[in-house]
Amino acid sequence: MSGATAGPRDGRSVRGHPKCYAGGLGAIRYPTEDERIHIADRFREKATVRAIAAELGRSPSTVSREIRRNGMPLPGDRRG
Repeated sequence: MSGATAGPRDGRSVRGHPKCYAGGLGAIRYPTEDERIHIADRFREKATVRAIAAELGRSPSTVSREIRRNGMPLPGDRRG
């Protein structure tokens, strides 16, 4: 597919950077640094993943994924 015909459905964003925008809809795909700090702080305060997600307007799966990626074990997580 050439650059002239490339669009949001080819896996790239409209701005050309695959990690910035999902599907060209303008929604930020990955948490910002401020959101990551908020997630870490609230998780340390024992807030639930769903509560943190609601505060940020994000999906619980996004918050859960961020916690796992940054070494904060989830309750009941058996991985070591």
